[in-house]
Amino acid sequence: MSDWSFPEGSRLRIDLPTGSVRISPHESPGVSVSMNDDVADQMRVTLHGDVVVIEPASRNLRSSIDVIVRAQPHVSAEARLATASFLASVALGDLNLKSATGDITVGDVDGDVRLKVATSRITMGKVAGSVDVSAASADVYLSQVEGPCRIKTASGDVRITKAAADVDVKTVSGDVEVADCSGRSVHVKTLSGDVTLGIPERRVVDVDLRSTSGQVRSDLERTDGPRTGQLLTSVASVSGSIRLVRAKNSEF
Repeated sequence: MSDWSFPEGSRLRIDLPTGSVRISPHESPGVSVSMNDDVADQMRVTLHGDVVVIEPASRNLRSSIDVIVRAQPHVSAEARLATASFLASVALGDLNLKSATGDITVGDVDGDVRLKVATSRITMGKVAGSVDVSAASADVYLSQVEGPCRIKTASGDVRITKAAADVDVKTVSGDVEVADCSGRSVHVKTLSGDVTLGIPERRVVDVDLRSTSGQVRSDLERTDGPRTGQLLTSVASVSGSIRLVRAKNSEF
């Protein structure tokens, strides 16, 4: 195994045509990069300022390469992948990733997330900043988003467990669920796909729900007590059901 070590506070920039990227916690300060000896000479690992750059040594790279990075929490990463998976089990700072094909699995992110992918399955934990996802075909699963969330995909399901800020989802084919809409607005536009929105207790909800050939249903029950905060909700679907439910274990 070939290894490189870099100082604490370094950021990551990864360019990988084929293979996998795995970012895991480091037991000591700094950043380390590892890959198998038989492919190490096909990659170049250098430090430019405070950025660790991992890239092919030549343009005609054909090998599938697994890149292992160990870093302290809050490391920021920028990646450009062709056919490669991306896994981060350490909390990231900011994440900016472009990918053609490959699953993306990330724990928590302390900053912003920007993803532009063709085909993928995206799974993330808590994101403290904003989320911007653009995909051709991708299932998107987000545990919690504290900042504004924008998702645009041609096909694939979208599920957000809790959204603390504004949500804007546009999809052609795929179900959309926001289990807890704790922000100020939720806008969903889909051609074919069911939409389910969870509304917290005591929210004043301003709704605009339209479906050409699907069912529109509200399971919300009237609750007594003071109202806190207004939620603007607009959903447009051609062939898909729309449902409003009470968010579980949530209070605005």
